[in-house]
Amino acid sequence: SDRFEIDRLYDALSNTCLDGFWMLDAQGRFLDVNVAYCAMSGYRREELLDMRINDLEACESREEIRQHWEKLLERGVDRFESRHRRKDGTLIDVEISTSYHPAPEGRVYAFLRDISQRKRAEQMLAIERHQLRSLFDGIDAAIYVADPENDRIIYANEVFRQTWDPVPIGKVCYQVLHDRHHPCETCSNERLFGAERGKHHVFEQQNARNGRWYRCAEKAILWSDGRWLRLQTAIDVTERKLRDQYLAQLEKLSSLGQLTAGVAHELFNPLMGIINAVQFCLARAAGDDVCLEVLRDAEHHTRRCIGIVEHLLAFSRQEEGQQEAFVTVAPRPLIERVLRLLDYRFAQAGVTPRQEFDPEVIALRLQPARFEQVLINLLTNALDAVNGCEPKDIGITLRAQGEHVVLEVEDNGVGIAPEWQTRVFEPFFTTKPVGQGTGLGLFTSWSIVTDQGGTLEFRPRPEQGTVLVVTLPRVPESSNELLS
Repeated sequence: SDRFEIDRLYDALSNTCLDGFWMLDAQGRFLDVNVAYCAMSGYRREELLDMRINDLEACESREEIRQHWEKLLERGVDRFESRHRRKDGTLIDVEISTSYHPAPEGRVYAFLRDISQRKRAEQMLAIERHQLRSLFDGIDAAIYVADPENDRIIYANEVFRQTWDPVPIGKVCYQVLHDRHHPCETCSNERLFGAERGKHHVFEQQNARNGRWYRCAEKAILWSDGRWLRLQTAIDVTERKLRDQYLAQLEKLSSLGQLTAGVAHELFNPLMGIINAVQFCLARAAGDDVCLEVLRDAEHHTRRCIGIVEHLLAFSRQEEGQQEAFVTVAPRPLIERVLRLLDYRFAQAGVTPRQEFDPEVIALRLQPARFEQVLINLLTNALDAVNGCEPKDIGITLRAQGEHVVLEVEDNGVGIAPEWQTRVFEPFFTTKPVGQGTGLGLFTSWSIVTDQGGTLEFRPRPEQGTVLVVTLPRVPESSNELLS
């Protein structure tokens, strides 16, 4: 009666179980199956009892099943996933929990659960996750998600990885983005996760690592595990920023042109009066008068001032055909005249400029008055740069270099900081205090040198300071238009 009661209880338990049940011998033959597995496989119980486990396994799973079977016989328990072929030929995914009892004849007991629906859901989730990642990776903006508790990045899209770090997950955002060792002063965590949680925070900032401008949008989002995290999207707006700055500079130049026209008209008449007075004195000075050379220099530089005013008027009117003519000149006397003009400033600064002239350079074809303006700008910049240095050193070198002539103005000043080196020739850019610079000197010099068919560049001096390099086309020695 006990045996009968045990068998009845076994049948009740196995056949009321929602999961499939097997009992097999050590060779993999079915000894018993329950109703649930018959429904799962589509076979009748009698059919299954005439089969082995290999008759149900999908072909691609048989080697894996063999390994699990060996492991089961060795360890006594195992749990794994497999694929079974139903009677109608369709495949189902099953999760199998097994145990092996060796005595007396060796029995394997297995419970099987149909996980096909779960597998399909996992596959759909994997597909959707891949599509979502592809979508975020395809967006032309950097996207990342960080934990506000420790600022560690838990997600970053492709643009973010290519721009800042190929493996950012787990790293702190302020180190990856801004190369900092402590949180940013402008961090918006307090705002995002405080009273404004759920609202967008939009701003623009320049990135400390690559110097580019980004329009950023941040928002607190609820993650799948219940945490509130910070989502940030950053769009590169550097080109727009530069375009806006360029348009602003154009507006400044337009205003400058209008101002220049008025100032130039006001200056022109006094300059004409000055040059008339100087010419009057020259006409009456004796040939041995000590003031004769000074008067000639005064006449020359006054004419240069008149020429500059005329250029300003032409610039303000944007008229062509009124530019100074190109002529072939001896460069050394031109440079020496500029140095005499700046004698007072050199004396005040306590500097005696070094001069080195290559005898092979006897002529340059250029606009003399405009080129003198370049020399004055470069030497004035050098004087400003050595202010506060001891000893002060300024040098001017003129030499031939192949088909070109190179003019170098060097100083031992503080030099140009790396963050400013890309902007030194921009209009209105200056690092001098307010009232001591307009930011137009190097820009104007660059424009003039370019008009002369040359280039203006700079390089750091090996010890300390800066070298400004003007490169101009060399004039053939056969030229007969030389003016002293």
